[in-house]
Amino acid sequence: MKILGLDPGGTTGWALVERLGPREILTLQMGEVKEPDFYEFLENWTLLLEPKSLVVVEEFTARPGFTDGRWTKLPVAELVGMCRLRTKQLDCHLIKTQPSMLNIGYKAAGLTRKKSKNTGKNAVYRGDAFDATAHAWYVATRGFTSAMKEF
Repeated sequence: MKILGLDPGGTTGWALVERLGPREILTLQMGEVKEPDFYEFLENWTLLLEPKSLVVVEEFTARPGFTDGRWTKLPVAELVGMCRLRTKQLDCHLIKTQPSMLNIGYKAAGLTRKKSKNTGKNAVYRGDAFDATAHAWYVATRGFTSAMKEF
């Protein structure tokens, strides 16, 4: 089963993993897309997914005090809504995960969650694509059974 992990934002991280069995999971592709190119990225999901695939998106919640009383457009919420619509169009299943699940997903995928201060040629960057990978691996390992009960 293919699982598309998403970490939406101004730069959206994405990762496509495949769960071949309970202990056999492969990361197939990962990358990042800027908000202006996100709509084209949504259209290309047909190249990545098949019906009944899982789409895992980090849930966005605007909590009290989030905007300090100012009006905001909340673009991340818009991106999550577009993901929800595209998932339905492709007959896939949407699963929302919490940011608190990232550490478990990083460990499951064998990744380290670090942001390097080194900006040189050998810089190590663990950004949005790695977060998306962690969300996908979380569902592929820990959350798979409970996620499948929803369908």
